[in-house]
Amino acid sequence: MKHPITFAWIDDTPQREKLLSHLVDAASPGVTASAPIFVGLVKGKDQLALTDFLGRRTEPSLVVIDQVLNKCDWELKIPLLGSSLAEIIRQKWPACPIVGITAGQNIATESQWYDFEKRSEFEELIEAQNFGAAIELIYALALGFQLLRGTKPLTLKKIIALLKPPSGEHERVATAIPDKMRSSSMDRSVPRLTSSWIRKRLMERPGFLYDREWTANLLGLSIKGFNKVEQLFVSAKYSGVFSEPSDPRWWTLALKETLFKTVKNAETNLTWIVGQKLPGLERSDYSVCYVCKELHPEILGYVDTSSDGRRPMHIRCTIPDPRFQSLLYYDDMRVMKG
Repeated sequence: MKHPITFAWIDDTPQREKLLSHLVDAASPGVTASAPIFVGLVKGKDQLALTDFLGRRTEPSLVVIDQVLNKCDWELKIPLLGSSLAEIIRQKWPACPIVGITAGQNIATESQWYDFEKRSEFEELIEAQNFGAAIELIYALALGFQLLRGTKPLTLKKIIALLKPPSGEHERVATAIPDKMRSSSMDRSVPRLTSSWIRKRLMERPGFLYDREWTANLLGLSIKGFNKVEQLFVSAKYSGVFSEPSDPRWWTLALKETLFKTVKNAETNLTWIVGQKLPGLERSDYSVCYVCKELHPEILGYVDTSSDGRRPMHIRCTIPDPRFQSLLYYDDMRVMKG
């Protein structure tokens, strides 16, 4: 089945229309990206171009907006941030995903009125020089929102169906879904709320789902070791809405079920011990605690509270990370002891 996608791009840098063409050309099999809209905000014509775009009846699949629109000659002489424009667009299309594009490290010098707090207006904020690496993410957002903003109410049953959890996780996932999303609703803001919960909580916070690092450590393995046995756990891989092949997640329950089906007669339920009995592994494939250098670290801990770097660690070698609150069904986040 073909999935038609229409991208819109609003920018005061005409050269970025080439990035839009590249985005369209990068469509994967089964996806049709056609009739892209580039809204070039050129001095003297910026208001007209923007008015024409906002007057469209057909909602685009996703909008990319330059975060710092400082080259336009606005009639009111008021600088318009990309985030401010995103708010305007969301008034018309509340369920339309919006991605901000920036000039990266130069952004602070490009505009004195840039407000980093406005990042929340965007699903993602991408640096122009890293745009190629973000194409898969942009398609995941466009296709994901297509599923969330259908003509029928986004019910609890539909959300769970889109997530495709293992049958044994349906009840816990349903309980974990926030109250604002639990009831049938035609509120056009619900798709964006649902997207935020799926992408920023369910997929990012270890608990129901694990990324590659957490998955490897759950099995008592290094990344190198997990790469050797990854194919054994294909059925545990998350394939629900917003999944990205290059940044995969695995259902933790399915990982454990697959592990104990593969390793027969395991004498313990500690996955980081049983995982090391998988075929084709060597001792050098095992996970080792970053702190004490011993085998069988149970978690990934942060090196310190100013870093995002995570390493395999024993619980005994860590303390609770004060940056994170405890959440039902999710792993407690910990940091290395000082």
